[in-house]
Amino acid sequence: MEKTAFTLKQWVCLLISSLTLVGHFILVKAELEISGRDSWLSVLVSIPVGCFIGGMVLFIRSRINQRDEFHNKDTLSKKIIMIVFVFYFLIAAIAALVNLQQFIVTVFLPETPKWAIGLAFIFLVVFSIHKSLRSVGNLAVLFVCLSFITGSGMSLGLMEMKQYSQILPVLADGWTSVWLGGILYLSMWTELTAFLFIPVTLGSTKKGVYGIFTVILFVSILSIVSLISIIALFDYPLVEKLDYPMHNAVKMARFGFFQRVDIYSMYVMTVSSFLRIYLLQLAACQALSRLLILQSYKKFVIPVSVMTYIGSILWFWDNQVYERFTKVFYGYGFLLLIFALVLAYHKKSKPN
Repeated sequence: MEKTAFTLKQWVCLLISSLTLVGHFILVKAELEISGRDSWLSVLVSIPVGCFIGGMVLFIRSRINQRDEFHNKDTLSKKIIMIVFVFYFLIAAIAALVNLQQFIVTVFLPETPKWAIGLAFIFLVVFSIHKSLRSVGNLAVLFVCLSFITGSGMSLGLMEMKQYSQILPVLADGWTSVWLGGILYLSMWTELTAFLFIPVTLGSTKKGVYGIFTVILFVSILSIVSLISIIALFDYPLVEKLDYPMHNAVKMARFGFFQRVDIYSMYVMTVSSFLRIYLLQLAACQALSRLLILQSYKKFVIPVSVMTYIGSILWFWDNQVYERFTKVFYGYGFLLLIFALVLAYHKKSKPN
């Protein structure tokens, strides 16, 4: 198998890692503000649409590959679509880096400047993209396996403290807030479009379908359990005042002589942020290379990384600005699928 492409298992774990960060940390507060106690229902109603989006992404990828789309002469409309993809992945990478910086400063390194944290991770991403893809893929597999074991233990450790009656009454505010909250998760599933630009050895379309289904099922269950657990632990009025609800929940866990095990949230946030930034920057570089019809994407790694770093320093100077951006970005992110569909049905132009 090619050493320059991810295996199916690595690709699945990389997507799980990236989307786990979104559903487990980034969207939790915004989702609770929109849907309240019924936030877990928002995830539930988004699952069928997520499966549809995953199927469409597989279809679009196979159609583009069959037509050898990216080796043909670009038209203006295709250039515009590719530019949209580049900016989407770049902005999402900036947002992920900002979230990581804020988390580290808030939770365990309050005296460390954000620019230093961001610089360290950008260097790590640049180094990793220039190396073999398989090494990062293996890290994603290890991370998902470890997170599954530790996350299950964390959930059991908090079981006695949960009062599930606090998620009641269900649908007290009707379905409107549920559907509005579901839009955030529709945008999360739309990020599967990064698969269009990531080299993956699937083997067969059937295996690709199984892979997409596994990602959606795993991330959905984790998001639903997280939202229900937070409300069951703190009750909804208190949740609104927490900066990082998942981290606050983890701090309550006790295991015998271990008084605090919040290291769980630290390593989940840190590793999944790295993998997410890596995935998004790789997709942006791949999209740029195809936009300019160049064979190698690695010459774009440093420029894209510099833009990500500068954007994280200058753009979100305040946490409230970042929270407002999150609602808007994920509120309209599902529109990206429309651009992918237009690209798939784009008329084939004559090669150079």
